Amino acid sequence: MENLESPWGSAQVVMVYDSARTPTPPVSMGALLEWVRSHPGRFTYPAPPDFTGSVFVRQVFYHVSGGAAIWQEPMNEKRFSVASEETYRTLRELAPYLWRDGKTYPENPERLSQLFADKEVDFAISYHPAEPSKKILDGLYPPTVRTFVFEEGTIGNTHFVAIPFNAAHKEGAMVVADFLLSPEAQLKKADPDVWGDFPAIDVNRLDSQWQARLAELPRGVATLPDDVLQSHRLPEPPSDILIRLEKGWEDHVLKKR
Repeated sequence: MENLESPWGSAQVVMVYDSARTPTPPVSMGALLEWVRSHPGRFTYPAPPDFTGSVFVRQVFYHVSGGAAIWQEPMNEKRFSVASEETYRTLRELAPYLWRDGKTYPENPERLSQLFADKEVDFAISYHPAEPSKKILDGLYPPTVRTFVFEEGTIGNTHFVAIPFNAAHKEGAMVVADFLLSPEAQLKKADPDVWGDFPAIDVNRLDSQWQARLAELPRGVATLPDDVLQSHRLPEPPSDILIRLEKGWEDHVLKKR
C-alpha cells in the first residue's frame, strides 16, 4: 500500500469441522446460522477485536447486506447504518444459542481451537487454510478434521511486513523483506511442516523449477485445493468499516447481553 508495506503471505478464512462428528456441515452463512439455532451451545466465535472474531462479524455483515461487492464502492453512510444494525441484530439474536449462552466468548482463535479439539464446540475458524492440517500433524486435531468455505465465499487478504520510520538499520530490513519474497523463503513457509502459509508471490511468474517445487509440496488432508479457495475468495471491506463494526459489536452485541 503506497509502497509502505511488503507482502509476505496470503490468508483466507476457512471453517473447521470434524467429519466424524459433523458429516454434513452447513456450507453457507445462512445455513450455519440455522445450524447454530438448532444446536444450542455447539458454536462460538472469538470476541472482537480479535481479528478472527472480527472477520466472523464481517462475514455476517456481508451476508445480511447482500454481499461484498457493494462495500468496495465509495462509502454510503445510510446503507452502512442499515447493514450494521442488521448485523448487530442478527448476532444479538444468535447469542443465546452460542457456547455458554453467549455470556462469554473465547478470547482468541487458539482458545476456540482448543474448545473444538475438546469437543465443546463443533466448529473452529481459521484465517490460515493449511493450519488445520498442521494441527492434525501435530496431534492436536484428529485425522478426520476437514475444512470448508462458504458457497458465497470467505474473506481473504495478504499479510505484510513494514519498516518503522525510526528503524536503526533500514537497509538491513529491506534485505530481510526482499528475502521473505524470495522463492526459497516462500517455499519454506508454504511447507505444511513449517507453516503451510500460501505464497504472496505470483507462482506463475517463477521459472519452471520453482513452480514444480511449490506444486510438489504435500497438501494436508484438511487443506482445500487452491482453485477452490481462489474461486471463493472475498475482499476485505475498507478499514473504516472494519473498525466501526468491531466497536459496534462491543456496544450493540456484547454490552446488550
